[in-house]
Amino acid sequence: MIGNLANLQRLDIKLKRIINTKNEYVTIKDKIVFVKDKTENNWRVVIPGQIANMITQETQEIMGHLGRYKTYHALKRICIFKNMHKIVASIVRNCDNCQKSKPINYQSSGPKKSHKPKTPFETVSIDLMGPLPTGRGGTHYILAILDTFSKYIRLYALKKASAKAIINRLEQDYIPNTVKPQSILTDNGIQFTGKLWKTKLHELNIIIKHSTKYHPQSNPVERYNREIGRLLRTYCCDQHTKWLNYLENIEDWMNKVRSELTEMTPWKIIKGEIPKQPLEDIIKFPE
Repeated sequence: MIGNLANLQRLDIKLKRIINTKNEYVTIKDKIVFVKDKTENNWRVVIPGQIANMITQETQEIMGHLGRYKTYHALKRICIFKNMHKIVASIVRNCDNCQKSKPINYQSSGPKKSHKPKTPFETVSIDLMGPLPTGRGGTHYILAILDTFSKYIRLYALKKASAKAIINRLEQDYIPNTVKPQSILTDNGIQFTGKLWKTKLHELNIIIKHSTKYHPQSNPVERYNREIGRLLRTYCCDQHTKWLNYLENIEDWMNKVRSELTEMTPWKIIKGEIPKQPLEDIIKFPE
C-alpha cells in the first residue's frame, strides 16, 4: 500500500483540492504530496482515507501498542489525514492486545513526598522489576532508571536484585554513557537502605532520596514499570522467557514517544533531536 501511495493520493477525490493547490505549504517529492505544518514548520505526508486505518494500526503496533494520546501525536508529526482523532481512538479502543495487556488505572491516595526537579538528571528514580522468567544469560530482573524531569529511561537486565549489581550498572554504563545524576530516588527496599548502597553513593557524591514508605506510587518510575509490564505481556505472551529480546526496543519506544506531562519526547529533551518514526524509514520526506 505505501509503495503505491502516490497513486492512492491521486485517486482520493477528497485530496484533489490539496494536490492542485500551489503555494509554499504544499510540495511534491517522488510524486508524493506533502503539506507543511505551519506550527512545527515540518513536512507531513498526506494520507488517503483508504489507508488511514492501516497506517494508524501499524504505527500503534510497531511503536509498542501506544495509547490514544501518544499514537495521535506520533502520527500528527509526520502525516495528516481526515478524522485522525476519531480513527486513532477507534483503533486503540478496539486493539485486542491492548485490552488484554493494559492495567486498569487507579487514583493513588495517601501521603506523598514531593520531588519536583527543575533540570534534567537532577533526580533519577530507580526501581527493580522481577523476578521474571529466566532470560538469556540467566537474567531475572529489570533495572529501570528514570530521569524524573525529562522522563528519559534506561533499562538493564540483571541476574540478581542486589545493591552490588545495581551499582555495577550505574558505574559501568549509566554514568559514563548517560550522566551522573545529582540525586537518586528509590523505594525502601533492602538494596537501597544497606551500607553498600549508602557508602558507594556517598563516594560518587550522589544524594540519596527515598519514597514514602508503603506508598510505591510516590516513586515516579513505578508508573513506567506498569508500562514495561504491559509491553512484555503484549509481546512475550507466547514465550515469556524471551522478554530480554524486547528490552532494547521497549526502552527506545518509551524514549521516543511524546510524554503527556512534558508534551515532548524524552529523546528530544535529552538529545536535542526529533526522533524518527517508522514511516520516515519508508517514505522520503522533503528537507
